[in-house]
Amino acid sequence: MEQSTATEELQGQARSRAAGVLRRVIGWLDRSAQTPRYMEATLGPWAEALGPEVQAAFAGFDQRSATDRQAALDQIAALLAPLPADVLPMEPRVRLLPEGLAETMARMPVGAPQVPVAPEGLAPALIAAPIAAPIAAPIAAPAPISAPAAAPVAPTGVEAERGSRAERGGRGERRGRDRRSEPAAQPEPGAEAQRADARLDAARSEPLKAELKAEPLKAEPLKAELKPEPPKAEPPKAEPPKPEPEEPRILPLAHPEGSGEPLSALALPAAEVAAWASVGVQTVSELLQRGPSAMDRAGERWTATIPAGERVVVRGVVRTRCTRLGPAGRRYEWEIVQDLHRVCVRFADAPSAAIRALKAGDEVGFSGLWDLVDDAPVLYEAELLGADGRGGDWLPRYEVPGLPEARAREAVREAIRRHADLLLDHLPPELLERYKLLPLGAALRDAHFPSNPARKGRLRMAFDELLQVQLGILLQQSPHRGRGLVHPAVHGMFAQAMSIAGWSLPDGQEMAFDEVRRDMRRPQPMLRLLQGDVGSGKQAVVHAAMVSMAESQFQSIFFAPDQQAAEHRFLFADAFFRSVNIEPVLLSTPPTRAQIESLRKGEAVVVFASHAAAGVLGELKKLGLVVVEDPGPTGFFDMAVIEGLQHRPDVLVFNAVPMPTSVLLTLYGAFALTSMPAMPSKGADTVIVPASQRELAYQQAREAVDQGQQVMIVLPLLKGQDLMTLSEARRLADSLTQEFLGGARIRIFHGAMSREERHRVYDDMLHRRADILLATTVLEHGPKIPNISVLIIENAEHFDGIRLHRLRGQVSNGWWRGRALLITEAAPGAAPAVELVARETDGQRISAAELRRLGLEAMVGERLEELVEFTWSDPGGDRDLLLRTRAEAVKLLAQDPGLKRRSSRPLLQLSRARVGEGVDDAQTEPSGATGAGGNAQRKRRRRKR
Repeated sequence: MEQSTATEELQGQARSRAAGVLRRVIGWLDRSAQTPRYMEATLGPWAEALGPEVQAAFAGFDQRSATDRQAALDQIAALLAPLPADVLPMEPRVRLLPEGLAETMARMPVGAPQVPVAPEGLAPALIAAPIAAPIAAPIAAPAPISAPAAAPVAPTGVEAERGSRAERGGRGERRGRDRRSEPAAQPEPGAEAQRADARLDAARSEPLKAELKAEPLKAEPLKAELKPEPPKAEPPKAEPPKPEPEEPRILPLAHPEGSGEPLSALALPAAEVAAWASVGVQTVSELLQRGPSAMDRAGERWTATIPAGERVVVRGVVRTRCTRLGPAGRRYEWEIVQDLHRVCVRFADAPSAAIRALKAGDEVGFSGLWDLVDDAPVLYEAELLGADGRGGDWLPRYEVPGLPEARAREAVREAIRRHADLLLDHLPPELLERYKLLPLGAALRDAHFPSNPARKGRLRMAFDELLQVQLGILLQQSPHRGRGLVHPAVHGMFAQAMSIAGWSLPDGQEMAFDEVRRDMRRPQPMLRLLQGDVGSGKQAVVHAAMVSMAESQFQSIFFAPDQQAAEHRFLFADAFFRSVNIEPVLLSTPPTRAQIESLRKGEAVVVFASHAAAGVLGELKKLGLVVVEDPGPTGFFDMAVIEGLQHRPDVLVFNAVPMPTSVLLTLYGAFALTSMPAMPSKGADTVIVPASQRELAYQQAREAVDQGQQVMIVLPLLKGQDLMTLSEARRLADSLTQEFLGGARIRIFHGAMSREERHRVYDDMLHRRADILLATTVLEHGPKIPNISVLIIENAEHFDGIRLHRLRGQVSNGWWRGRALLITEAAPGAAPAVELVARETDGQRISAAELRRLGLEAMVGERLEELVEFTWSDPGGDRDLLLRTRAEAVKLLAQDPGLKRRSSRPLLQLSRARVGEGVDDAQTEPSGATGAGGNAQRKRRRRKR
């Protein structure tokens, strides 16, 4: 009775287990295979052996509809459910599934042993040749569980189940079996479980014994199959050593064996290769380095509320993938689960390799047009987000004529997938760490397919591009800089002058002066451009450099744009130099014979002159420093007069306002760059006042004077000369005093006045002995008067934007928040310079606008286009990046002149490609008399001697 109950219980468990296994198999086939072709190929061999009912259920399966097919599957499942799972092992099915499903089904739990056993009521013929032979042959039999002395018998279903549990149980379960095989004096904890297993084994084997007794002939194949041959003892063979995996080759960018291979290596159609060639892209490297022209949104995140036909973004986990066969050919589908919603991504043509590599469980993002098909969302024309499906919601646009954007993006994805991780980063690791830049491979991924709006990849590529350009320019210019003089680093006289004047250098000026001093100590002549907006203190750095040069027993000369500017520079610097017993000299135009003689004897240590007097450079006995002030957005000082000297002096160039980026990269491409930060200031409000409302401007001036503040009134020039005579200026001052500024102390600053008179007038303003300064000439070169709070500029339409910005600096860097009142008689829109200054406070942008207004932008732009074509960077918008890369380029060449080190060769080759073939080995060879390379050469020669 107990045995019968145990048998029924065992059969019930086997049936439920078999039903569960078969339902999962059939469900996977229906959902993943999506075609009866796989169903018939998988379950067809069992249909004939399992009886006519199952065979009838499979008849005509290809021609049935989806509803009828599901009904037939349910019928088959019901017919096969009573069978135990042992009859239909999983291994043969896995090998018949479509590509990609084998790995998934192999992970499904298999509740059956590997050797078939006939259940009760099923003829042994069903497990003979038609099933057992083709299925059991490739499956290895499980190891016997009995003791070594026992004869080998076929394991029953329970034994196999227990064997599988023992295998999963690990070392502890094996120890338990070893203990059960030995005689135990005391009952073990698992003895009761062992007796229960024995009872189940006996009950399970009774039906099999009855069947074998009734049909002894048909059981012979099974007996032969269940008796494994004893293994032959073979001597142990030494296993050959496993070959170590070959590491991927890390090659520089554009290497012929790497990313430098032709574009056809990406297996692109010939038409696409021709389209890329039309825009100058012929290699994979050129494709990777060609940045997108714009970025488009990939779409909104998909929800059911978005109208069908819109482009959406679907992000989720891959659930299944399959290939459907239909009248129109193959159709490829991936099922994505997003927020518990299943979205089908469908392709009519074979998708890319990156998409084909997706498998169940991968996180991925797609962008495409969605539609509702059979109440289920379907995505068409889908593209991966990013290079591998894990990018941001942006799609790059490349604008290649004759090439769809989707195909252009696919070519870039394939290039990134193949080469991004195999590129040698040519930037030094310390440089990447200092500026927090991405490595080259990651930067290319993010530059083409940004993951967030920060676009760190584009920043890295822009940094790389600007650095290569400036390295190329510096390498072209460095061989022609000639031989310079070493100047000792002494600055005691400058410290004395600062002590007498009672002021010190702020941090920004001190850093700039340190860079100048380092250049002066080197044997290579200094070429440095000092950049800074109005009020940043460039003049103090220039005076410090000239005093240090004088203390080193060398001469220095200051070139101002014109004679009047030279007089003003000399006028306001005279007291500073005399405080340390240096008597400056102002050269006339042309210089007198006495002045020339003073230069030849070395008596004139500090000299001021205009650009027109540049010919006197050859007369200076011991010239050490040339300071050049450029007045406009572009410099026009002839540097050829300096290059013709036997000993090249140090050259320091500065401008009133920052130069446009295009000028920095062309006319001053060979100069080291020092950028000075703006000084802290209160700022100024700029207001355009129509001439009809002039009295309102002077009322504000009257209010400022009443509050103890000072006012400056500026009149325009005519062809560089004062618009009115000195007597006319005095009558104007009297008129203003009577009408608007009664009781105010007015001083006049006129070009016809002597230098001493102008200096005295300016000194009265500095010491608050005057309330209003009426200037009819240039006065921007003088020191700032901090108590001025109101600036009135008459006829502002006659001023250029740079001079208006410089004049505004008189009230923006003082004690009060200033007001700049621009009185104009021009109609709105007729004075672009006035309107520019009213809305813009950045000197660099004003300088760039003036470059366009003067018609010089085309000239400089053509030179810049001849020099290099920018892909990732915007020289105008990436000004801060330009300054950083300029400093790094100078530093790299100081550490490795000519970029001759092995680690610098990739960077040298890229610089050649950017700037041109002018950077060659002959030009980059360091001079034997200058630099660290020259010193090393001289030491080697001495050792040989």
